[in-house]
Amino acid sequence: MIEVVQQHLLPWAWRRESQNSVDVEPVGASQKRLLLLQPPLQLPPEIQVEERIMDASQMRRGKPAPGRGSFASHVLWPELGLHSMPFAWLGFLYQGEIDLRIGASRSLIFAPSGEGKIHIVSLQAPTLFVIPPGVPHPDGNHIPWERPLHLLREEPRIFWVHVSPAGLRCHLSRVAEGRYQEEFFVLLNNEALMGLAKLFMAEMQRPQRFLLVVEAALLSLLLEINQSLLSFDAIPPKENALGEKVAATADRGPNGKEERSMPDGSIVTTEAAKRFIEMHLNWKTLSLEMVAHHAFVSASHLNRLFKAELGMTVKEYIQHKRINVAKTLLEESDMAVSEVGFLSGFFPPSHFARAFSQAVGITPKKFRDARRSADLDEKALK
Repeated sequence: MIEVVQQHLLPWAWRRESQNSVDVEPVGASQKRLLLLQPPLQLPPEIQVEERIMDASQMRRGKPAPGRGSFASHVLWPELGLHSMPFAWLGFLYQGEIDLRIGASRSLIFAPSGEGKIHIVSLQAPTLFVIPPGVPHPDGNHIPWERPLHLLREEPRIFWVHVSPAGLRCHLSRVAEGRYQEEFFVLLNNEALMGLAKLFMAEMQRPQRFLLVVEAALLSLLLEINQSLLSFDAIPPKENALGEKVAATADRGPNGKEERSMPDGSIVTTEAAKRFIEMHLNWKTLSLEMVAHHAFVSASHLNRLFKAELGMTVKEYIQHKRINVAKTLLEESDMAVSEVGFLSGFFPPSHFARAFSQAVGITPKKFRDARRSADLDEKALK
């Protein structure tokens, strides 16, 4: 995967079609083929697009994907080999040609009679394309090829980046022996990556997009992906019952080199939930349902994951983190107890005093006095 990024993606992103110091051309004017596949499609004239009408007998209403809890915006159209997801996909075709099915609308239906419409977008390497959230696109169960199979002369290869709140899920895909194959799944997660991914998506979806800004955002994102792959900034390993870090497993690939496995899905979910909690501890409305919605699982499932990994429910974890914040503020500041409670996420202040006493065994004021007394004793001994 690192070789694909370094030998194909980065050289392509570095290449400039124009040497002008000020570049205000729309993205569609670039010869670099950086495409936004968002209906209604507005693509350069050299991109071949075929419109296909599906009559009502071929169409069925999209249905939620099974087993996703509150992740209800993942919708399937299995008869058409399409699905839509609540977050974006980036694809870089670095070898061969593909024909991508893209829904003409989020529901596919465009007429009261139930008729549907899809677009067949034909792409040649090298092309980077973005599929925004909610747009129906191939579900990976069929090869991205609509022409006779004997015309598929070169094996298509794609580098995929799936942008989700849990991180960037990268993998490679190819069409070999008439089958669609996916391999080398890696989940990357750090603040810089997530911020750059959001910036690039925001620039791509602006009504008036400019090549220089979009390419700068994309190059920054790709450089960070490359750095993360080199250092493997994945979700931290899980702790065992003794509190010891369990190292990521390593398997031997076809070339004899070690390949690190992608973190377990439950770890991805709990880490995403914990990050969301820590960022929103002082929200009065922070709740199990809100955290579960952010982590794209049901509330009951998230509670089970927290119990299994941490031995406490999500509500207990939130309370635990708020108490720790309150302890720090009581020790290191002269804020009034009511202010400490407010900044720690406890509403009203009377609830903070009661919750703190139950968790720590003494009131917030006595905790502060005891810590300061202990500090004075320690200084006196020195």
